[in-house]
Amino acid sequence: MMEIEDILKQPVKKLSGGNQRRVEIARALLNEPKLLLLDEASVGLDAAARRRLVKHMRLIGESQGTAILWATHIVNEVEDADRIIILNKGTIICADTPAALIELSKTNSLSDAYISLVSNDQS
Repeated sequence: MMEIEDILKQPVKKLSGGNQRRVEIARALLNEPKLLLLDEASVGLDAAARRRLVKHMRLIGESQGTAILWATHIVNEVEDADRIIILNKGTIICADTPAALIELSKTNSLSDAYISLVSNDQS
């Protein structure tokens, strides 16, 4: 799933940052966890690999019943999330579905909603 077949025999420390990240995620999935915490999981991945990662994590959540907490600054990674919590300076400023956040902010995209909601929060 993480497309690491071609690097299986290489030492992790000699892999590129993106490949190291893919190995880390594969290792985290080995025991089929009920909860997976991903903090900036796509760092070092190119746009295509990032898109595949998001798709794979969604499939894992659906097929294995794994809850995934995904911390990211790349808003398009969480456009299909069930629920989004936006933090600003360590404080929750809103938590809802992507569609509800877009509606709340009166914008047309999740990226614009994020910018609007964070800039309107002066905590």
